[in-house]
Amino acid sequence: MPIFKKQNRGRFHSTQTAIVFIIIIAVLIAITFVTVNIGKVALDKTYSGNATDSAALSAASAMAYAFNYVANVNAGNDNNTFKKNWDKFKTAYTNLFNNAKNNLYANYTKYSTKAKGHWCCIGNDVAVNASNDAKTAANWAQKYAKQMNELIKQAWPESKSSLNQSGNEIGAIPNAAQQFENSYLKVRETVHDDQDGQNDIYHDALYLGYMYNFNNSGISHRLGKIDQKMYSAFLQSITPETITNGEPETFTWVDGAGRVHTVTAIVIIDPVHTYELQTTKGKRPDIKSKLLQAKELATQAENTASQASDKYASAAQCPDMPVLECFSCCPGINSYGTDLMNDADTLMQQANNLAEEVRASLNADDTFTSTQKTDTHENEIIKHIKDIKHNRQVESYNFQFHMGGPVKGMRGDIDISTIYPPVVSDSTASFAGNGNIENGQASHDASLVAAN
Repeated sequence: MPIFKKQNRGRFHSTQTAIVFIIIIAVLIAITFVTVNIGKVALDKTYSGNATDSAALSAASAMAYAFNYVANVNAGNDNNTFKKNWDKFKTAYTNLFNNAKNNLYANYTKYSTKAKGHWCCIGNDVAVNASNDAKTAANWAQKYAKQMNELIKQAWPESKSSLNQSGNEIGAIPNAAQQFENSYLKVRETVHDDQDGQNDIYHDALYLGYMYNFNNSGISHRLGKIDQKMYSAFLQSITPETITNGEPETFTWVDGAGRVHTVTAIVIIDPVHTYELQTTKGKRPDIKSKLLQAKELATQAENTASQASDKYASAAQCPDMPVLECFSCCPGINSYGTDLMNDADTLMQQANNLAEEVRASLNADDTFTSTQKTDTHENEIIKHIKDIKHNRQVESYNFQFHMGGPVKGMRGDIDISTIYPPVVSDSTASFAGNGNIENGQASHDASLVAAN
C-alpha cells in the first residue's frame, strides 16, 4: 500500500513570495508618495495662509493711517483742523454780525429817531439839527451796507481764484467757505482721489496688500536664478498706479523640470468715496443772495435818509414865525423828511432781518453726503467731516496651483505627471479699531478678524 506524505499547505513557493514583496514595495511607494504630496500641499497651504494674513494686515494698517489722518484733520488737536478753523470763523462772523446789529443798525435807529423828533418850523436851527441827524443816520446806513459787503464782497463767484490775493477782494464768508472746501478736497485727494492711479493712501494700501501677498506666498523658495529675474520684473510691474481693486494679479512660471506653477493674489478694499459732511443750514447761494439784498436795502436806506436830510434842510428856509403861521409857509412837517425817514427805517429793518437770517443759518447744522469731489458741495459751507461711509475692512485672497513630479514605474513602463490639489486661502482684516472720525479720535488700527 503506497505511503503518502502530508504536504505543508501553509508554505509559499518562491514565486509567491516575490509577488507579495512587490505588492508591499508598491504600497510603500504609494504611501510615501501620498505622504510627500500631503506634506507639500500642507506647506503650500501654510504659505498661502501667510500670504493672505500679511497682505490683509499690511493694507489695513495703511488704511488705518488714512482714517486716523482724517480724524486728526477733522477734529483733532492740530491748529489746522476743521474744528479749530471753524471756531475762528464763527468768532469772526459773529463779531461782524454783532457789529452790524448792535453798533451800525443801533446808531442808525438812534439818529433816525432824533431826526423825526424835531419840529421843522419851530426855528431854523431846529430844522438844521433834524437835517444833520438824518444825514448822520444815512452815514450809519452806508456803514451798514459796507459791513454786509465785508461779509460777502463782490468777488464771491471768483473766490476760488482770488484766495491767495493780498487785497480784500473776498468777503469773510466766501473766503472761509472756500478754505473749508479746499481742506475737504485735500482730504479726499490724500485718502482716495477719484482718479484711479493717483498718488493716494488707498492705492498705496492696495499696493502693499498685493506685494505682501506675493512676497509671503513661498514663490521665492521654488524659483531658479532665471525665474528669480522674471519674478523681480513681475513685482516691479506692480505699482500703485497699475493695480486695480479686486483685480487678480498672477505670476506663472515653468521650472527646470517642465512643471507649471501659478500663484494669484487678490486684494479688495472698498473705495473711499462717500463722505458725510456736517454743513451749515445756510447754503452759499442763499447767503449770497440775502446779504446782497441786505446791502442793497441799506444803500437804499442811505439814499432815502439823505433825501430826508435835504428835505429837513429846506425847512430852514421858512421864516421864524408862530407855529400856527408856520404851516402857511411850510406845507407840513412830513413834507420835510419824516415820511422819507420812515421809509428809510423800513428799509434798514428789512436789511437787518436778512442779516439775522444769515447769521441763524450759519449757526444751524445740516448734513450733505458727497460721493465724488465734483459733487455740488460748492454750494455748502462745510463745518467738518461727520463720517466716512466705509466697511473699514480689507479682504485678501491667494490661489496656488503646482504640478508635481512624475511617477515612474520600476521597469520604466509608467510615467505619469502629478498635479497637486489647488490651494486657496483668504483673510479679512479690520482697521476700525476704536477710531471715530467726527470726534477726532485717531484710534483706528489693524487686526485680523477672519482667516481661512
